Amino acid sequence: MVKSIERVADHAVSIASRVKFLKSTLEPALLQKITKLSEESLKVFEDSISALNKRDYVLADAVASNAKRIAVKEKEFTDSLEESKKYSSVIKFVLEDIRRTAEYSSDIGEAVINETVQDVISDNVS
Repeated sequence: MVKSIERVADHAVSIASRVKFLKSTLEPALLQKITKLSEESLKVFEDSISALNKRDYVLADAVASNAKRIAVKEKEFTDSLEESKKYSSVIKFVLEDIRRTAEYSSDIGEAVINETVQDVISDNVS
């Protein structure tokens, strides 16, 4: 789990370093879509840490589902970008970093599920 958290931090640094290549402001609609996906990915990460701290099986399971949803959105977004569009390659790398953040969050969620599944089974048997 620590390795996943470290990788999330690496992607945050990567996003910050890529943004400097954006010499001009992005179109507001495009910036809004990137921001929304980023916020969703950050929420998945926050939920994974919360699930870890609370040993919350249900929240950890939701993290995995939400991470998959972000991956689908990222692919659709990336596929919709015009190759000729200014900064499309930088935007695609930022979107990939956002997706990877959600995927590492899902890894944390999976670890929580693995740690708590026995408790869930025991609760259901009782």
